[in-house]
Amino acid sequence: MKRFLKAAALATAATAAFAAPMAAHSQAWPTKPVKIIVPSPPGGSPDQIARAIGQKLSIAWGQPVVVETSLALA
Repeated sequence: MKRFLKAAALATAATAAFAAPMAAHSQAWPTKPVKIIVPSPPGGSPDQIARAIGQKLSIAWGQPVVVETSLALA
């Protein structure tokens, strides 16, 4: 019986040791504003679509979603 109790205690300790770091990593995402970069001129179709998607994501995530246009990436 002592052997069984020692094994059970060891298994419990090992489980707790592995579960603690995993619990620390389960945070809500996103934790800060999200940026969407659109490689096209402002006012174009890709920009309008990204802004519409950004609005929906902002509501769903509860975080601001910023859409930036950048011709340097195009």
